[in-house]
Amino acid sequence: MTIGERLRIWRKENKITTTQLQEITGSSQAAISYYENNKREVSITYVIELYKNFNIDIIYILTGEEDKQHLTNEQEQLLQYFNICDRETKEDILRFAKRCAATQNNNEESATEDKGKSSEYKTG
Repeated sequence: MTIGERLRIWRKENKITTTQLQEITGSSQAAISYYENNKREVSITYVIELYKNFNIDIIYILTGEEDKQHLTNEQEQLLQYFNICDRETKEDILRFAKRCAATQNNNEESATEDKGKSSEYKTG
């Protein structure tokens, strides 16, 4: 996947129009279209404006690899709320998060096992 394709996918997933990007970044709609369709190299100024305004993962946009240290807006918001809680509440939140993760893992393992069983029936 190219830089332009990642930019277009990001924009559409976030329901942002090229008109909105034009207003926010100062880039013309034609330039944005050229970037997204790989007809022009993406301006570093444009990428910086996206980062400043939307906190996009620049590493992912440029390389296709996620920046492990990059926090999404949602993660930053959770961290801000977490940081203002007292110690006891933080411990409760951590216990809750661990239960959620364990439940999610169990659900994924069950789905994988079920998928394996259904393929056994087809081949067996």
